[in-house]
Formats: sequence, structure tokens, C-alpha cells
Amino acid sequence: MNKILIVDDERSILAAFESLLIGRGYEVITADRAEDAANLVATEQPGVVIMDIHTPGMSGLDALG
Repeated sequence: MNKILIVDDERSILAAFESLLIGRGYEVITADRAEDAANLVATEQPGVVIMDIHTPGMSGLDALG
């Protein structure tokens, strides 16, 4: 199964993406901060990351760098 990491500080957006993707058969993990996402990429090794670039603390762009 393909694993997807969704990163957004708005809970409603996380929930919407999670519901949509789980309904399509994907395994979904979520984070509300870019710092947490960086750790999850290392431990969970998702195939795809969907990340908001405007997150508190570290931005999504900084996390990708």
C-alpha cells in the first residue's frame, strides 16, 4: 500500500485529505508542523508528501531543503 504524509496546520484540511485518501485505499499519516513531518519522513518513509508551505515554526519550503 502507498503511504502518504499530509502536513498542514489546519485540522480541517488534514481531515479532508485523510478522509479522501483513505477512501481511495492509501495509508495516510499526518502532521501539523514541518518539524514533525521531517521526523516522519525519516521513520515512515512515505512515497508522497503533501505539505502546506505556510506552517508555524519551520516553513514547508525549509523542511524540503
